[in-house]
Amino acid sequence: MKHQHPLWTPTLAWMAAVAAAVLLALFGPELSGLHNFLSHDAILFNSH
Repeated sequence: MKHQHPLWTPTLAWMAAVAAAVLLALFGPELSGLHNFLSHDAILFNSH
């Protein structure tokens, strides 16, 4: 079965990479803070 759009997969992967980079740039600090908060909360939860 031939692929009618051979550039579809590389383009989709490139778009996904760009989207991930943009999201990381925009939400990196927030995600880091959220991760630290969840880790701290998990430690408090496990200590009880």
